[in-house]
Amino acid sequence: MTRTLRMIAFSISLAVAGPVLAQDADYDARLAAAHEYVEASMQDVEMPRIIEQMWRGALPQFQQIAGGPLSEQQEADLQALYMEVYEQPMRDVMREQDKLMADLLTLEEIIALRDFYATPEGRSVLRKLPDILARQQPQIMALVQESLPAILPRIMEILKPQ
Repeated sequence: MTRTLRMIAFSISLAVAGPVLAQDADYDARLAAAHEYVEASMQDVEMPRIIEQMWRGALPQFQQIAGGPLSEQQEADLQALYMEVYEQPMRDVMREQDKLMADLLTLEEIIALRDFYATPEGRSVLRKLPDILARQQPQIMALVQESLPAILPRIMEILKPQ
């Protein structure tokens, strides 16, 4: 459920950006600029923090399975497991952002993002995104869990074979 922080920032920017056709004349320029952005942003990736947010989002379920609060060792073991399973795939996903950005953003938008995240303020924002996500994730999980019983019958109706 949790994506990397860079992807969150990127996703927010996509919400306001208009789609751009991938095969137009500026595609190579967009791809090159996006590649610069991705490579620069990867330098500050705090993957252990990102990975921790992934499993912490499921902490209530883990506590339920464990029958109570987790020990420090259990948390350390979860972190190690998640790092083993997700660290490289997450890095791979993040490195693929350049193609998505080139497909969906204008050259000007990519350059603006790249330039902003190269500033001290931009780098600070990127480092703080895990904390923002960590604070929002429990609310989102609770919202989904609370609303699921009410919407499940409607989902079943939508998915019913015709």
